[in-house]
Amino acid sequence: MPKTSETISVQLNVSQAQELKILREIVNITNSQLDLLTILGEIVKIVTKAIKADSVFIYLFDDSRENLILMASKTPHKKEL
Repeated sequence: MPKTSETISVQLNVSQAQELKILREIVNITNSQLDLLTILGEIVKIVTKAIKADSVFIYLFDDSRENLILMASKTPHKKEL
């Protein structure tokens, strides 16, 4: 069955609604009173679920050392890191 423009439009609206839901979750966690590591851990969980990923890494830039620091992650291959 070929997709009509109406079908494509509905699919886009559903996709946009899902993206907005994910963004709302991230904003709510970011605005919470939780500590930074907890916030980043929760964001890792949300992103992992949203994109159905095996691994997610969040790095923050350290200005004083001018390098990236791994702050939160989810990986099934922790021994390899």
